[in-house]
This record gives sequence, structure tokens and C-alpha cells, in this order.
Amino acid sequence: MKKGYTKAWRKELDSEIWLMPPLYLKVWYWLRHKVQHDPFLFPTHKGIGVWVLPGQRLTSLQEIAEGVKWSEWGKEIIPNKKTILTILNWMKIEGMIAFESNAQGTLISIINWDIYNHTDRLESNEKETVRKRSLDTRKECKECKECKEVKEVKEEGVIEPTPGDKSPPPSALKDLWNEVVKTPFVKEFTKARAIKCRLRMNERTLEEWRQVFQKVKDSPFCQGDNDRGWRADFDWITKNQENSARVLEGKYEKKHFNGTIQASKGAAGGLARIAEMQRDKLEREARENV
Repeated sequence: MKKGYTKAWRKELDSEIWLMPPLYLKVWYWLRHKVQHDPFLFPTHKGIGVWVLPGQRLTSLQEIAEGVKWSEWGKEIIPNKKTILTILNWMKIEGMIAFESNAQGTLISIINWDIYNHTDRLESNEKETVRKRSLDTRKECKECKECKEVKEVKEEGVIEPTPGDKSPPPSALKDLWNEVVKTPFVKEFTKARAIKCRLRMNERTLEEWRQVFQKVKDSPFCQGDNDRGWRADFDWITKNQENSARVLEGKYEKKHFNGTIQASKGAAGGLARIAEMQRDKLEREARENV
């Protein structure tokens, strides 16, 4: 099972879904835990790649049904697809999700995903809860990859180079981002960012990071040219090794869309919008270059 969490709010006890049959709430929580946290190029069975953004899930009614199955007196019960579709339509009417289906699958987007996902906009009482969390929870947190990385750096005891060390300081990575990408401009260089930068600079040289940042700048997708306006920022690129590796491999390049993102001629909804957006952009650029 993947590690991580989403937020649950007490006010959900007074929401409409709490008054619905239990399967409604189970489907809702399954969707919230299964949507993407980072952009992902989803391969379909026809070899067509579809970009799925944070807060979205490319799935099927059957997969959802399998995901919310339960056991009753030793018998496995899987709801039928019609029931799942009824629940999704109810959530759509309530403004909880948006979804469209075609031959490639069902693309579901959670409305106001930031409310349920971890963000920097925490309520004050939530900050207090985090501060007072139990020792067991802290120990569990240390098992995750990112916490282990931070722990290793803290144990070494230094963020800036020691005297005599000619390696660039972690802040050099921030300065390079502001020089190459510029937007979003990084103003604050916190200790948490310094720790992440040091980890990332142990993996690549500054010249290699310049190549990464240049690719981010040159990528329309990373610069917000997508159906949800998502934009790559400094914290995203330094979050882990994988994000910069995807950038270097060309996963977010314009030519990558041209070869992989397609949709059937009569497709509707989210999948078609993604494909049409890319086709229109490439056609416009082609006309301008004539």
C-alpha cells in the first residue's frame, strides 16, 4: 500500500453524503485516495498516452466496483457498474466531482482537491493537532522515504558547506531556478528547502540541474498549459529524484504530447479536451511557422 494521507473534515458528518447509503461514502473515500498526487502519463490498452493531473483518476466503473467490494458472511459482494454510475452521477450533481467516459476509460476529477490534499494552507487548529501528534505517529512518519532523507541530513548536522569545502551551497540551486525558470520566483529559502536542495545536489551537478530547469521552462505543460492550470514549481522539482528524472527523460516535452496524446474522433469530456488542446496548439504553431 502506498504511504501518505488525505484530510478528513469533521463537517463531513453534517454533509449530504453522510445521509446517503454507506456505499456512497466508500466510493468517495476510494476516489480521494486513488487520484493522482503528481502529473502522470497514463498508458491505455490501445497504446494511447493520457496525461492525468493531480486530483484526477483515469479508471473504469469496474475498477471502482472492485475497489469498494466487501465480504458479508463469507461471501464477496461486488456492486454492479450501474450502481457505481448512479453514485458518480449523484456526486457530480452535488459538485463533488466531474467525470466523463469514452473508449479510453472514465476520467474523474475531484472538485476542490486542495481541500482534501496536503497543502500549506492549514487551519490553525490543524497545526496544533500536528504539533501534538502522538509519539507513535512520529515514529510511523519516519518510515517514509522523504522523512528518512531529512533525518539523514539533520544527523549530518550541516546545511552549508564546511570550511574548505568548495562545493556550492544549497542556496545555489534556488538561485539557478530563479535565473533559468524565473516563475514561480523563489523568495524564501527555508531550512526545509535547504535540506531538500542539499539532497538533490548530491544527485546531480549544478550544470545538470541547469538542463533540468531549462526543460521545465521550455515545457508548455510544466508552465501551466494544461486543462487544470497546474504549474511546476521549485518545491515540486526538488521534492524527490523522480520528478527531475521525468523532466530529463522528456516526459513533459511538447513533442511527447504529439506522439502519445490522442483521442477517438467522437470522444467527449476530459480526455478529448486534453487531446484537442494539444492538437490545436501544435497546429497553430505549424501555421505560424509557414
